[in-house]
Amino acid sequence: MVQISPNINYVNMEGVLSALPTFAYVFGGEGHYSSCIDVERASGRIDTITVVIPERLLVVDNIPLETEQLLRINGCLLQTTKYGLKDVSVLVDTIERIDSVTDCARNNIVIFGGEIAKWYPIRQVLDGNKELKVVILESANESSPKVGLKVVAWNNAARYIEETRGIGDRLIVKCRLESRQRFLRDDVDQQEESEDRGSVKVHEASLVSILPDNGYNGVTEV
Repeated sequence: MVQISPNINYVNMEGVLSALPTFAYVFGGEGHYSSCIDVERASGRIDTITVVIPERLLVVDNIPLETEQLLRINGCLLQTTKYGLKDVSVLVDTIERIDSVTDCARNNIVIFGGEIAKWYPIRQVLDGNKELKVVILESANESSPKVGLKVVAWNNAARYIEETRGIGDRLIVKCRLESRQRFLRDDVDQQEESEDRGSVKVHEASLVSILPDNGYNGVTEV
């Protein structure tokens, strides 16, 4: 059971470690290591999620972390930047080995609460009846650094956000964290066409549901 508060930042994932942890930085006197976990969708598509693992978690049950290991991780989203693009990764809090994935529909859960920093439509209509909208949520937890999460909402959820929420309003969402490729471009001298500098992997969240906010007074459980 997860306790839901207005500023919650919670991640639970199950997947295969696809990259050996490599040293990234030291924080709070402890080394932190970057790696990736491959999380399968119900469709079979794989999302490769960047994770940051504290040094104390590199050995689980007296066995060092290695690729191809099936793991369950808990943690929170961490703000990062790649080639000038804002992104997020998962800061791991706990790791355990598992024998099988519980359910591909429930193996990638992010529960995130924050203030709407901006929102905008990508495509008003897709395939005749689907609306798609992006919401940028920024956490407002004073005890931790601000995290900005790009959330993609569809159909009724997209319309609900547009009709009932505005910039600065709070929103708590349950979503999946997905990997995307974004092209890098050089905007030199404000030319209309800029040079393609390749692509970089970034993370976006696909909205599953909007959670009750309980008036943002106290805590609810889901």
